[in-house]
Formats: sequence, C-alpha cells, structure tokens
Amino acid sequence: MDTDQNMGIESLLKGICTSKLRTNILLSLEKPMTLAELKNTIYADSPNASSSARELEDLGLVTRKSGYYSLTSFGSIVRSKLNEFQDLLTTFNNHGNWWQTHNFDVIPIQFKKNIHVFSDAQIIQDSKIEAGKAYAKKMELMKKAKKRIKGIILVYSQEAIEIVINRAKQGASCQFIVAPDIAAYMGKAENIQQMKALLENMNVQMKVADVHFMFLLIDDSLVLALSHLDNPDHFDWSAMLFSSNPEAVRWGEELFDFYWKKTKPMKVEDLKKSPKTKTKK
Repeated sequence: MDTDQNMGIESLLKGICTSKLRTNILLSLEKPMTLAELKNTIYADSPNASSSARELEDLGLVTRKSGYYSLTSFGSIVRSKLNEFQDLLTTFNNHGNWWQTHNFDVIPIQFKKNIHVFSDAQIIQDSKIEAGKAYAKKMELMKKAKKRIKGIILVYSQEAIEIVINRAKQGASCQFIVAPDIAAYMGKAENIQQMKALLENMNVQMKVADVHFMFLLIDDSLVLALSHLDNPDHFDWSAMLFSSNPEAVRWGEELFDFYWKKTKPMKVEDLKKSPKTKTKK
C-alpha cells in the first residue's frame, strides 16, 4: 500500500472516529433527514451539525439533496460496520470477564467474528446461595419448549433426555449433535432403552461430531456454554450465556447448520456398547 493510500485511509478513520458528532450522524442517518431533524437527533446546534455533516460529505459518506441529508452507499456500509463494532464493544463491556476467562476460540472464525450479536445477552451464574442456577434456567426453558430444541450436547443427562422425549411427543422438533464420547456412553447397556425411545421418535434426529462447546436453541432462545481457558476439558456449567435476540438466535441456527450438514444421522442400530465412560450431569 503506497503513501497516498495510507493517507486516504487515515483521513477516513480520523473523519469517522475522532468526532462524536460525525460518528453520531453516521449512526443516526437510518433515513434522510433535514438539518433540523438531524440536529435534534444528535443533540447539537445547527452550525455544529451542519459543519460535521459537510465534513462527512467531503469524505464521501453523506450526501445532501433537496435539503435532506442521507448516507451514500459507502456511508451505509460504514454505518453497518460501526453498529457492529459498537455492539461488539457492548458485548465485552457487559460481560468482559466471561468472554476473557472462557475459550471461544473453539467456535469457527466466521461465527466468532460475529459475537457482537450477544450485546444484550444475559450471563446467568451460580452463586453460593443459588447453586445450579444456570443449569436450572436451561432445564426450565427445555421443559417449556413447544417448537424446537436443537444444538450441540457435550454431557449425558437422563433428566434432559426425558425432557426431550416428552417435548418430541408433543410435536417439538429435536435435533442434536453429540460428541463422540457421549455417543459411546449413550450406547451403554444402562442407557440403551432410553436412547431407543429417543431415537425412535420421528421428531428426533441426532448426529455425531467432534465439537468442543455446547449450545442449544430452545424455541426463540439461545444458550451457550464454553470451557475455561485454564482448563479446556472442563465446561463451565455454572455460568451460561442466554439470549433471545433474533440476531443471536439466527447466529445459532447458522452455526448449527454448519455442523449438521457435515455429519451423518445416528440411528438406533448405531448405538454400541463401549468401555468409555462419561460423568453424568
């Protein structure tokens, strides 16, 4: 990249990021606005709003026509990325400790770069008074599911399987991707009858994949659990992320489809006894 290109990029970055007014104008112009509408939206007087809008015009981000300010095509793209960046900062600001102490590198990069969709997510965490609070919230959502329960499962829970069987009987669509050691544990003699009851239900589908995080889509909610950075083999069931944001749910749907398309269905006849064990939750 030559010097002129560097200077051009530097000018754009300065123009966008070094003025709160210019940034607010970009974020506010969802539709064309007059100067009066714009100054009221960004809480500025007319001279400051006008000069800031003019500076954005010079950068090719804003245009003015018939007394209305609007974003150019490039300005619309910049606004979209600014919104994403703002949401990303909010995501870390709200729950920075959770993200910094948990391993989200196991999430594929094309999904990891979009974690700004969790800006309004809630972290439900156990406390000394309420042990099992996060797990109880997840189970509560599952028990109330009417449309679907699907996601990636990394532990075997008889309670959860019973809930899924019940929800599937009531017509909920249930799709799961399980880790290989969980699939092996499901095939153990003491679990085989329960698993047959699960897999023989026409509303249940299951596949096997080597995945290292857990998430569930329960109707219109998403639940995400990650392992600790200092102990990748230990999943933190005591602090889980919950979100009902449509963008977060769509993120989960696309992530699930990403793995689902790569694997083959697991059937009753695929269940085999295995010496491997897995601690029940």
